Amino acid sequence: MHRYLLNISYIGTNFRGIQKTINKLEEARLDTNSIQGCLELALRVFRPKNEIQTVLSSRTDAGVHALHSTVHVDLERSDGKPYDTSTLTGVLNRTLDKHKLPIRILSSQRVVDTFHCRYHATGRTYLYRVAVAKSVSEASKGSSLKNKGYESFVPVEEIDRCYFLHCDNFDVERLHGAARMFLGLHDFRTFMSVSRQKSPSRDHPMFTVRKIDEINIRPGQTLALGPNAKLATQTYDYWDIEIKAKSFLYKQVRRIVGTLLALANSRIDERCIYQMLTIPSKHNWDSLNIMILLYELQKRMANLRPTTTIVTTPTGARYMERRRSSSGEEKETNGSPVQLEARQYGFVVDTKPDTVPACILSEFLYLGSQDAVSAENVLKYKWTHILSVGIEMPSVELPPTVKCKHLPCLDLPETDLLHYVLPVAIDFIEEAHSVKGCVLVHCNAGVSRSASVVIGYLMQRRDMRFEEAYNLVKSWRPCIQPNAGFIQQLKKFHKK
Repeated sequence: MHRYLLNISYIGTNFRGIQKTINKLEEARLDTNSIQGCLELALRVFRPKNEIQTVLSSRTDAGVHALHSTVHVDLERSDGKPYDTSTLTGVLNRTLDKHKLPIRILSSQRVVDTFHCRYHATGRTYLYRVAVAKSVSEASKGSSLKNKGYESFVPVEEIDRCYFLHCDNFDVERLHGAARMFLGLHDFRTFMSVSRQKSPSRDHPMFTVRKIDEINIRPGQTLALGPNAKLATQTYDYWDIEIKAKSFLYKQVRRIVGTLLALANSRIDERCIYQMLTIPSKHNWDSLNIMILLYELQKRMANLRPTTTIVTTPTGARYMERRRSSSGEEKETNGSPVQLEARQYGFVVDTKPDTVPACILSEFLYLGSQDAVSAENVLKYKWTHILSVGIEMPSVELPPTVKCKHLPCLDLPETDLLHYVLPVAIDFIEEAHSVKGCVLVHCNAGVSRSASVVIGYLMQRRDMRFEEAYNLVKSWRPCIQPNAGFIQQLKKFHKK
């Protein structure tokens, strides 16, 4: 068996990437949507005795092209002799061309069996081509960012070969200055996509430390031909951004280039880049996107038309609020607040008492609001215990045989339901059950606090899952809605 090094180039527009996909749960199959899969397909024409397994020197994603990359492969001929490298190159190129695949073998050579194209690579270079519009028309300035690229001239030869940028404030000097900030050894955790952090080595604190050797920004030129070349030169300034290093993190280069272009376009400043490099964190990249979004929103505020809004407060007072695009916000009130007619407010007042409790467990456990606490209901439903969650007992004359308990509880997500509320409440409900009594659990509205207590009781004493207990209570009292913190705690309560 002999090892061969293949020098390759390709156009990656129609490929998912260079690396093939392997699903261990499925039967092995050829992945022709990747460069690696197509190369292994072409190598089958030599009918080697061994299974074809190519090894890549680097990986590229969908739409990325390669001017020069390398792959090594072991091939065992039936007679044991090595393949002629010129024949290897020619037959592979003919096979790839026959299948209309935009992959080219530049050359091939025999290497020692200990050679590894990835680990023995001395460096890698990425080239990004950017075309910046020389002038942006007044009509284009008012249009959306999405439409600018479609309304402007783009040479067809440059499609998927160059990034076209339409802005009127592109600063090349700031681009050069910011590029120098990335040189040398840095922790590029901010610029790495987290989707591939799966292996233990990727969790090592030094894994995201990389050294960038060079970042060269040079004037470029169009790849268009004939009349398109002349028009492209008149319309755009071309720039080549070249980044060299021994190795890169996943999506590191594209994020660095995106950051540099955002700076040159005044969408961020040098301080943002400094923070991303000195405070490396995967969350900082999301912060960059937020800053860019805020910048775009602020820039578009000048195009907003003035608006006037009549605001009505919960007490019924009204005032006028005017928003002007030039000077921000300005509020004007129509004299003193205008009081609305009697019993009219800025919200709908619910004047209907909620006096009917919901029977959750037959002739034992009831749930309701504070309106349900009355002498009539005590006699009607034969309550022996009443638990008031979060509010004092309503001022109602009740039979002396009814045992009442007030349990402090704020309707806030951070209230500790599991340790301070549920244990006391469940013991009180169980006390009623032990004497074959009936208990009403209520809060102010019977929506959040008391409902959470009843759900917790069903989970612990009736061995229900959270979903089962919640749905049961919801079916008898549809208005319940425990706050988000209570729901999260009850789900943890279920796991315990």
